[in-house]
Amino acid sequence: MTTYKEHLAAIKLNGWALKYVPEGLITEALCLAAVQENGWALKYVPKALVTEALCLIAVQQNGRALQDVPRGVIDEAICLAAVQENGWVLQYVPKRFVTEALCLAAVQKAGHALQDVPREAIDEAICLAAVQENGQALEYVPKKLINKALCLTAVRQDWQALRYVPKELITEVLCLAAVQQDERAFWCVPPQHVRVCKTYLKLIGGLP
Repeated sequence: MTTYKEHLAAIKLNGWALKYVPEGLITEALCLAAVQENGWALKYVPKALVTEALCLIAVQQNGRALQDVPRGVIDEAICLAAVQENGWVLQYVPKRFVTEALCLAAVQKAGHALQDVPREAIDEAICLAAVQENGQALEYVPKKLINKALCLTAVRQDWQALRYVPKELITEVLCLAAVQQDERAFWCVPPQHVRVCKTYLKLIGGLP
């Protein structure tokens, strides 16, 4: 028969081991050790032992644990900690806790989380933070907020963002920024800007 100390040792190595502990042996200490090692182990914590503090620790270790935080326990602090660890979990945040600050924290961690930001909460600051973290988040920026500066920031972060730049905003400077980052961007350059990009690439020995 496995002893308490053996269970604790196993949990410290792998939080999911809490799943195999008989309910009669599960203590607050075991649960704490489990979520400290793997936040997702929260799903195996008996309801009677789930506290705000434990949930906070769990989401700080693994933001996806937010999915297992009981409705009666979840609060703004837990949601903020979760998106700060993993921006993608914004999609699991209850609407009542979705604020501009929370959305900003989410996109700063994962730019693509912009797709889960409510339209009414999207502003220039959130869009800028998103493309600074991941240029391809430009795909989710509302057209009214897209400008040359934002596009340049996005392309400098990831040349593949060039594909999401509106045709009317594609400039020579933008195309050069893309090919300077990766010469593969040359094949995405519109005809009117091919000449200057080709000249640049030849100068650096990037084209045959």
